[in-house]
Amino acid sequence: MAIAAMSAIVATLGQMATIAVAIMKAGEIVKISIMAILITD
Repeated sequence: MAIAAMSAIVATLGQMATIAVAIMKAGEIVKISIMAILITD
């Protein structure tokens, strides 16, 4: 039981970490595109 619970928690944390990284990458892309727009203007 404990092992199953642990693996479920680890899987959830892994998913959250993946989502967090994806959000950070999206934020970087947004920042770069905003800077590019400002530079071209």
